[in-house]
Amino acid sequence: MAEIQYENIPCLLSPRSKEGTLPFVEFEGVEYPDSSFII
Repeated sequence: MAEIQYENIPCLLSPRSKEGTLPFVEFEGVEYPDSSFII
């Protein structure tokens, strides 16, 4: 793989993005709920 560093943070409040989708990532405070963007 690309060996990109990441941190998995458990979310106890809501396991979904603000749009209600999965998967999503948060980068610099911005949520990206698009799996094709994430990959």
